[in-house]
Amino acid sequence: MRSFSHLAPSQPPSARMEAPAPPAAQGAVLARICAGLRDADHIVRLQSATALQHFVLHTLPTLPPDIAARLWGETVNARLSELVFSQTSAAQLGGVLAIDYLLSAPAATAPLPLFRFYNYAKHLLPHPVTDVMLAASTTLGRTLAAGPAAFGARFVASEVAASITLLQEDAEAGRLAGVLVLTQLARACPEFGACVAEVLPHVLEVLRDPSAGVRTRAAELLGACCGVLVQRGPPESDVLLEVLRDAREGMAEPEPEPEVVHGSLLAYRELLLHGGTVIDSHVQDVVDAADRLKTHPDVHVREAADALMPVLIMHRTNGLMTLGSAAPEVSLD
Repeated sequence: MRSFSHLAPSQPPSARMEAPAPPAAQGAVLARICAGLRDADHIVRLQSATALQHFVLHTLPTLPPDIAARLWGETVNARLSELVFSQTSAAQLGGVLAIDYLLSAPAATAPLPLFRFYNYAKHLLPHPVTDVMLAASTTLGRTLAAGPAAFGARFVASEVAASITLLQEDAEAGRLAGVLVLTQLARACPEFGACVAEVLPHVLEVLRDPSAGVRTRAAELLGACCGVLVQRGPPESDVLLEVLRDAREGMAEPEPEPEVVHGSLLAYRELLLHGGTVIDSHVQDVVDAADRLKTHPDVHVREAADALMPVLIMHRTNGLMTLGSAAPEVSLD
C-alpha cells in the first residue's frame, strides 16, 4: 500500500502553538507537497492538495508576517504556476486541484490571487485533453464564485467575447473550451445577464455541433442561460420562445441530421428543467418526439429521447404543467 506520510503537515495538531519550523524547513515541506501534486495517481494529488490547504490554513498563520508572505508569494504561487504551465496533464490537474482547495483558505480570497487563479485555470482552456479542460473549467467557476464582486461587467463582457470567438474555431477543443467558460460565467456572474442575448444565438449553433460532447456541454450552457432569463422575468420570455422555436424547427426538417435532432432534444430538456413555463403548452410535442425517437438509429438521439422521459415526469409532478391540459397555445409562427 502506498504511504502518504511524506505529505503529513509539518507539525501535529498538538504542536501548533509551538515555535514554527525555520523557513527552509517549511520550504522543504512545500516542495514535497508540490511533488505530490505532479503525481500520476489522482489519490496522491488529492492528498497533496489537502496537505497544501492545511499548510496555508494552519502553518502560514504561525509564521512571522514577512516570512509567511514570502512563502505564499514566492513559493506557493510560484509552484502553482509551474504546475499549471507544465507539459504533463498530471501536473496540470494537480495545479487546478490545488487551487480548488486553496479557494477556501483566507489567504487566497484577496482580489489579486483570484485573478491569478482565474488566469491559471483559463490557460488550460482549450487543452488537447478533455479531462484537463473539465477540471480547469470547474476551478474557473469556483474562482468566480469565490469573489464575484472582483469580476465586474467589463471583465465579464471581455471574457464572453473571447469565448464566442472560441466557439467559432475549427478545432473541437476550442469550441468546447468556449462552451465551458461561458457556462461558468453564466452560473457565477450576475453581470452575465447583460450578455445572454448575445450568447444565445451561438449556443443554438453549437447545439448542432458535429461533436456529441460539445453538444452535450452546450446544453448545459443553454440551461444556465435559461436560468438567467427566467430570473430576469417575463420580458425575457420572447428569447426563450426563440429557443423553443429553433428546437421545433430542427425536428421539423424533412430529413434532419442526427446532430440536429440530438441538439433539439437537448434543448427541450433544458427548457423543461430551466425554462420556466415557456414550454408548458408544447409539452405534448416533446412527449411525441421522445416516444418517436426512442428507436432512432443514432445512439445519441436514442439516449437523449430516453433521458427526456424522467424530466417530463418531474415537470408534471412539480405542478408546472399537466399532460393533456388546456393550457393556452403560444404561437411560434
